[in-house]
Amino acid sequence: MGCPACNNLGFHGRIGIFETWQLTEDDYARILRHEDEQGLRHGLVERGRVLMLDDGLAKVDQGQTTLRELLRTGVLLSHHVPSQAGDKAKPASFGKPVSS
Repeated sequence: MGCPACNNLGFHGRIGIFETWQLTEDDYARILRHEDEQGLRHGLVERGRVLMLDDGLAKVDQGQTTLRELLRTGVLLSHHVPSQAGDKAKPASFGKPVSS
C-alpha cells in the first residue's frame, strides 16, 4: 500500500479538516437556552456551514485521505447518531468505545 517514506500509509504529509463557526445572534440565543450540541450543529447546517465531518468526508472522496485516517482522528466522536429505537439521539461513542 505504501513505502518507507510514507510509513506504509500511502500518503505523505498532513492535511487539515476544518469547521469554522462565527457566532450569530441566533447562536447566542441557543447557547443562552442551554441548547445541546446537536441543536447548535443543526443551526449551523441550516445556514449551510460545512461541519468537520463533512469536510473530512469530502477529502476522502477527493482521494486526499482515507476513511480509516478520518476515523482515526476521532471526528465522529463529536457527532450524534440516532439510536436504534429511534428515540433521542445519542453521541456516537455511547455504550462502547469507537474502534478505528
